[in-house]
Amino acid sequence: TPGSGFAAFGQGGHRMKRKVGIGMLLWALLISLGHIQLNLGWSALRKEVAILTGQQREELVIGFLPVT
Repeated sequence: TPGSGFAAFGQGGHRMKRKVGIGMLLWALLISLGHIQLNLGWSALRKEVAILTGQQREELVIGFLPVT
């Protein structure tokens, strides 16, 4: 029928878009978790969250020496 888009997708096109969208989100989440694990470490992430939420003060480092 005219105006229905690609006939190959038909009614299942919406399901295909949803599957692709969910797949993209899962892939981005997997890549992000891998990046945190390999490059930052979970303890660094927890510390950063604690600083951002005000539960911990940020440590100032000058010349590789921590200053409190």
